[in-house]
Formats: sequence, structure tokens, C-alpha cells
Amino acid sequence: MGSPRALPRGNAVTAVTSADQGENVCAFSYGQPRLHEAVLCQLPLAAGLVAKENIVGTLGILYGGGELTAYQALGQAFNGISGYSFLVFNLLCAPCFAAIGAIKREMNNAKWTWFAIGYQCCFAYVIALMINQFGGAFTGSLNVLGLIVAIALLVGIVYMLFKPYKEATKLKTR
Repeated sequence: MGSPRALPRGNAVTAVTSADQGENVCAFSYGQPRLHEAVLCQLPLAAGLVAKENIVGTLGILYGGGELTAYQALGQAFNGISGYSFLVFNLLCAPCFAAIGAIKREMNNAKWTWFAIGYQCCFAYVIALMINQFGGAFTGSLNVLGLIVAIALLVGIVYMLFKPYKEATKLKTR
């Protein structure tokens, strides 16, 4: 099959279309359509569960070898928008194991702890997706399906922020 050709960054539709043509790609890779680059981006996320500062060290180790410096390799792997969405995802994603243990102790229930962690990860993914899609629309790499999903998610978030709280309008006495 040979070496995979470079695909446009940040376009999941292009990546999925190329996957149908036999290329090794991943649609959810924050701008890295080739599979090996997508895996390199996901490994620091797992290291971030130990401690968030491990993400920086892991990226430095993974991208530091070869002919390019770590900064040059990261610059080729991420464009500005995908890099920013990656940072936002890491900031909003599940905290380190020590904080997860504190959440479990405070909630005193494993089910609610996993719900909190799942909610944080889903919220982080939604915000990172919106940043990536809106940024791609403004910079010229438009993904129509992704933009529609991002707009729908934004409308849902704004609705949930401003919808009236129904129980607050009624006063019930016992």
C-alpha cells in the first residue's frame, strides 16, 4: 500500500473519505488525519490522568525525536485551531487520579463519581469540537457536517443556560 499521503488537517470528512480509499486515518484526531499521528495525540491524554503536567512531558518525548525539534514537530502536527482545541479539551477533561479519588470520597458513591467524570469528558469534547469547527469555518477549512453539529450543540448549551427554572416560579407550602 505504500506510505500514506498527507491529508488536509482538521477535516474529518476528508479523513473518513480517505479511509474508504484504504488510507490509515482517524477522524477524531484533532487535526491529525493519519493514524500514527492520531495515536501520538491520544497518548498524552492518558498520561494526563496521572497528572496534567505529564501531557507536556509526553508530547515532548513523542514529538522530540527525529530530524525536527519537538516544537517544529508539534507545529506540523497541530495547526493553531486544532492545537487550541486540544488545550481546551485537556483543561476541561477529567482531572488526575488524585482528584478523582477526592471526588469519590466527597460524593460517597461510585456511580455519581463516574457520572461526574463522564460529564466532564463529554463537556470537554463538546467545547473542543465547537472550537475546532468554528475555528475551521473562520480559517477556511469548513466541515459542513461538523459545523452543523457544533451549532446544534451551541444552541443546546445556550438554551440550557437561559431557560427558566420552572420550580422557582411556584411556591409550595407543606
